[in-house]
Amino acid sequence: MLWQHVRTLRFKLTFLHVLIFGVILSILSVVVLTVWEANVLASVDERLQDRADSALDSIERAANEGRDQPLTEGVQPQLRALRQSRYYFQLRSATGESIIRSPNLRNVRLPLPSDLNSVKTKKKQVIETISGSDIARLLGADGQMRVLTRYCEVPGVLPFVLQVGLNMGTFNTSRSSLRQIFLMVVPVGLLLAGVASWLLARRSLSPIRRIAREAQALTAAQLDRRMPPPDAMDEVGEMVVTVNQMLDRLEDAFRAQERFVADAAHELKTPVAVVIGGAQVIAQKERTPTEYNRFLVGLLDEMRRLNQMVDSLLTLARADAGMPLIGAEEVSINEIVADVVQRWQPLAQQKSVRLVASLAMPTGEEPEPLVLGDPELLDSMVGNLVQNGVRYSPEGEAVDVEVRLVARSARITVRDRGPGIPPEHLDRVFERFYRVPRVESGGGSGTGLGLAIAKGVTRLHKGSIHVANRDSGGCEFVVELPLVATT
Repeated sequence: MLWQHVRTLRFKLTFLHVLIFGVILSILSVVVLTVWEANVLASVDERLQDRADSALDSIERAANEGRDQPLTEGVQPQLRALRQSRYYFQLRSATGESIIRSPNLRNVRLPLPSDLNSVKTKKKQVIETISGSDIARLLGADGQMRVLTRYCEVPGVLPFVLQVGLNMGTFNTSRSSLRQIFLMVVPVGLLLAGVASWLLARRSLSPIRRIAREAQALTAAQLDRRMPPPDAMDEVGEMVVTVNQMLDRLEDAFRAQERFVADAAHELKTPVAVVIGGAQVIAQKERTPTEYNRFLVGLLDEMRRLNQMVDSLLTLARADAGMPLIGAEEVSINEIVADVVQRWQPLAQQKSVRLVASLAMPTGEEPEPLVLGDPELLDSMVGNLVQNGVRYSPEGEAVDVEVRLVARSARITVRDRGPGIPPEHLDRVFERFYRVPRVESGGGSGTGLGLAIAKGVTRLHKGSIHVANRDSGGCEFVVELPLVATT
């Protein structure tokens, strides 16, 4: 159960927020503590320098007044003032011998810096924090002292070393208190940040959980359900809109698939029923050879129709799946159209319909109309369009099949002079098993898959197809296929 919570997006977001907040809070605490320590130490060093400057001024005045012991007499007033102070004072000779020190040092001698010779040579001062056994006896086990050491040369006085120290107990206590405060504030801050992030993540992810519940409730019988419209068009709102659009497409595809399966079952059932019915009639009694022959001819026709329908369904399934063309080759559209027109001439002559082909003959400016594709599929596509034109053209009229080069495409146009297509049916002529009621043409009936196959093949070859009624009567189907790229 715990592992399930750990794997949730809510937990991951909360953990990430707490982690980032913890890192920022830790860095901020370290920066604040460092800046505070630097400022306090700078203030301590400034006060130590002020004390050293004051002592040095007193010694210089005593020397100028001609006193016998300017070192001791000049600093005596300050030493008395330091009896109960946190400041400590010590004078040493240039050789390191102790001259005088403040009473609060008792018997403790402030140590000299290790680089005293450098201090003497460059006449500079050193400020450092010291500790050790002597400081521990004076200030306690954890005691520390900030000490300024300065090498001084005053006219009329032998060179000496001036040392001023300050007890860092208050500083250390304040630093410890500040660290404890940060150690308490950071965990509390992380806890509050974790709770806030958890609640915020819950509120932010609640629309996504609602979408997940809605999606889980969807079934094939409830594809009309949609997500509630978003209150604001943020990222979640965009996702809701996208999911609803996906559901629209899914519902359309599912309903189309349902219609396709139902229509396919009906269409496939018809030739099977005809065959079974004929077989049952033949089996009722002994038949003559002529009757058996008539039954076999009808059986062959129905099997051919069934085979044609299966091939058509396979072609449509291939187009729907978006399968790439296997073994595509350069195909001449002129040859495809010429073969189709020649093959359909006998049927056209039976109906007293003329088939007229107009090919795009290559010239110096216009090349051969070659496309990259499957010859059999392209033949099927053009054949369905020509068959459709012949079927619905009245006697004595012509069906024109024209090939032209347009920009970088090969355009195939099939024009008939039939009754045309009612405007309300134009958008549906490429649907499967959809038949336009054009009984006045007397063109008979087909499988209702020819134009759907033409559209599927065109889509497989990355082309386009559309239909329109002609002003002079009849229909015009226009197919455009991309030409083979030339080097």
